[in-house]
Amino acid sequence: WYQRRVRCSISAGSRGESPGSSRGTSPGRGSNETVYKKQIKLQPGMNAFVNGELGTVKYVGRVEFADGIWVGVHLKNQNGKNDGTVQGKRYFSCKQGFGIMVKPSKVTIHGITASKLIDEKDYPE
Repeated sequence: WYQRRVRCSISAGSRGESPGSSRGTSPGRGSNETVYKKQIKLQPGMNAFVNGELGTVKYVGRVEFADGIWVGVHLKNQNGKNDGTVQGKRYFSCKQGFGIMVKPSKVTIHGITASKLIDEKDYPE
């Protein structure tokens, strides 16, 4: 991501613009993180950390067993709680013990808490 941002800044400069000017980015770590969060949404297929374990997001959405939005993750190691099925409802598929369903606040994507990458409007009740 950093290399892409640098290339954009260089390209912008070659068009007569100052580097980083009209791309919605500005110097400083905080502003770059804000732009990055707005460009990325949590979705299946993303690599994630959950409770210190590496896995792949397999499900994002509402569930029948609790309120709010939940994230289903297929862990790389057998440290999960299920196979993608919770209380008889299948949300995703994986081997038994490799799946886990957690609130987005327990998931980290590229160092960003997944709850910051979710817009609740995308998941109507």
